[in-house]
Amino acid sequence: LAQMVGTQREQLKQQRDAAPALDPNLPISPDIIRVALQNILFMFDFAHGGYRGDQNPAKFPHVDMTELVIEQYTRTVRYGEPSPDLQLVLDRTLTAMSEGGLHDEVDGGFFRYTQTPDWREPHHEKILEDNAAIARLYARAYQATGNDEYKTVAESTLRYVDTVLYDAETGTWGGSQAADSEYYSQAEEERKEWNPPSVDPTVLAGANAQAVRAHVAYWQATGDAASLGMAKKGLDFVVANLLKEEGALDHYYSTDTDAVEMSGRIPSGLLSDSARTVAACLDLYEASQGVEYLETAEAIVGWVAGHLEDKKSGGFYDSVTRPDAVGTLKYGSKDLNDNMLMADTLLRLFLATGEDEHAKLSQRVLQGFLPALGNLGYHAAGFALATERAILPPVLVHVLGATTDPATQALVSAAHQSYRYERLVQPLDPSNEEDAEHIENLGYAKPTVPVAYICIANKCLDPISDPKELAELVSSAT
Repeated sequence: LAQMVGTQREQLKQQRDAAPALDPNLPISPDIIRVALQNILFMFDFAHGGYRGDQNPAKFPHVDMTELVIEQYTRTVRYGEPSPDLQLVLDRTLTAMSEGGLHDEVDGGFFRYTQTPDWREPHHEKILEDNAAIARLYARAYQATGNDEYKTVAESTLRYVDTVLYDAETGTWGGSQAADSEYYSQAEEERKEWNPPSVDPTVLAGANAQAVRAHVAYWQATGDAASLGMAKKGLDFVVANLLKEEGALDHYYSTDTDAVEMSGRIPSGLLSDSARTVAACLDLYEASQGVEYLETAEAIVGWVAGHLEDKKSGGFYDSVTRPDAVGTLKYGSKDLNDNMLMADTLLRLFLATGEDEHAKLSQRVLQGFLPALGNLGYHAAGFALATERAILPPVLVHVLGATTDPATQALVSAAHQSYRYERLVQPLDPSNEEDAEHIENLGYAKPTVPVAYICIANKCLDPISDPKELAELVSSAT
């Protein structure tokens, strides 16, 4: 073990020392999206759905890959030429995941992965982060296609998360349910005679943020207010109990004495926790749940930018690098998926605040990983999604009206109703001093009734007060 750790440590040191300096002239181009789509079509398993590994027979959900398929497919639909190839990938993958062994049709929820390409031999552990990501994926697929089967899967997965893993007192979710293969091998009637596998009640910051995002996505797709309320309660607990004053997040919350003693060994401010929590904050801000979520997002990003950025080569390290740390923690590493989520989220933050540094920082992250694009495989999908946010015109929806006015909330809900990856909804309350100033800077007249403006590529449509009309225009605007 010591030899293995020593080897890994030396490899990380060599990689870090050999990393090229960031080239600020590297273009962020549509070629990134093209490469990611080529990877998806090459790796797609036509027989069983999902995506094949080179030699490993195991099947993982690879949520980002299917999210990119949804985004690209809806784009072809919007322009009147639906792609049959992308529709096939989407339908076959989501159907195979929900009907195969990855999905527990008795107790609900999804297992981590299957050990065979046909989805029939699952590894029986259920992880909050995986289930939240999958629930969010199916909610967004339903939002994009109107396929009720996807809605049913999203609903049942959230039901599992909100019953088996949920703590009603705190409004948070436990991290996982144990892998008891003997229990899961029983039929439905036999399972009633067994004790279900234990749940780890530890509140993990990043996994809970992912659960928050799943509930917001379900609200977007269905208008379910209870789901939005659960999202707000869960994130409020995470922020109140895990966010430090300087903007770093503790990794987890637990009342278990042994777990508390272990917490000092895990550094605060992990990139994975930070990226997911910032994204969840922006989801709730866009859902008109309060400007404080935008402020929290900025605080976390400020800490990440100051402590995790690789100034030489671009991108963020997964945690604070400490010369006195043990093993591989001494040098740090850069996780692609976490970096791409943060790059994408920084662009959302830029659109919401107008702060140029957020966009510049996102660009440095993307440029830092660009030399490795040809070798990213599965992981190119997250890169492509962040690239789309960077190079394509955003769909901005400014909703002007009192936050407490039901007419304002109806417009906010309508603005979220359709699937638009590049959309950003910004609620602006004229009674709030900062919002009023922002409304004036945008050139809008102070509204007498709640209205919404849709802006694409510096062109804004006339104000809209009818929620149905707003939903239709957000869906079709080009």
